[in-house]
Amino acid sequence: MIKPHVISIMAAGVLSCVETGSALSSVPICVNTSVRQNRQWMTVTTPEIPLRWDWQAGCVVATLEIAGMNSHFVTNFNTETASFLWRPFAESAPDDEDIFDLRVTFLGNDEVVLGALTSRVVITKGAFREATVIGCETDPLWGRVKENTLIPYDAAWLPESEVSAQTPQLTISKDGGATHFYTFQDTGGYHGWKLRNSLYGYGVFSLSLTFPETEVSWQAIVERIMDGAVISIR
Repeated sequence: MIKPHVISIMAAGVLSCVETGSALSSVPICVNTSVRQNRQWMTVTTPEIPLRWDWQAGCVVATLEIAGMNSHFVTNFNTETASFLWRPFAESAPDDEDIFDLRVTFLGNDEVVLGALTSRVVITKGAFREATVIGCETDPLWGRVKENTLIPYDAAWLPESEVSAQTPQLTISKDGGATHFYTFQDTGGYHGWKLRNSLYGYGVFSLSLTFPETEVSWQAIVERIMDGAVISIR
């Protein structure tokens, strides 16, 4: 499968003390062992991401497609290739947050699809530099959205008595408009809320994150106003 550069597993070791013949435990560290249950697996932390896969037998051409909220990239490999170095942004840190769906499709003769591999990665500003945090609900920017936005979800936020939740659901309703429902297969991850050049438009939106196996829910109301200056004429 396509493996983002950030996917790595580290294990705590044991320090041996030869002089005294005793053993000391190292400091505990966090080990992310489940792709479905931890957002760290999909979060990018470097500006260069090596993608790797196994070339499928009988393949004559492979297509790599990387689709995000802000960009779309496609390239073909006509000879056996097992890796590609992807640079999702030009600078040392990203200007925009984004979520990317990656897909490698293997084609045989007559463009017959032999198989495909998929993955998903997320780019957040806070993984590369200081990020702005609005810490007060009375701030005018608290409930405003402007750009394409990442919405995180994680069953780990639930109380310990509700840890069996497996199917997070997100509902986005526009006042006077349509309601969109999203059900996720992973218990922790991100949803890319594409606002620019989409059917969402402008207005007030009600967001709800729920886990049907529980009675827990999170609610939010945000507003997207039109770009540019607003001039009142009397």
